[in-house]
Amino acid sequence: MFDMGIVTEDGLCAGHRKQLCGILHDLCQPMTTLQCRLEMAILSDSVEACRKAAETGIVECRRMVQLLESMREILQKATRISGLSEP
Repeated sequence: MFDMGIVTEDGLCAGHRKQLCGILHDLCQPMTTLQCRLEMAILSDSVEACRKAAETGIVECRRMVQLLESMREILQKATRISGLSEP
């Protein structure tokens, strides 16, 4: 069995914290892409540019949902390990 480290008061151990920090870092990229695409679409008068921005936005939103689901799984696992009740 893989030792994730010492569990702290909040139920997170060093391994879980490291995973969450990585996911939060990864979450910034699709959010930045989404923001830039939408801002570019606003500046454009092209319907096609707006459509492309919307399509890209949907793809990036899906990526963000996957990353958030990963975070939820890590937090649920940490909660089970620590014996804390889930919020």
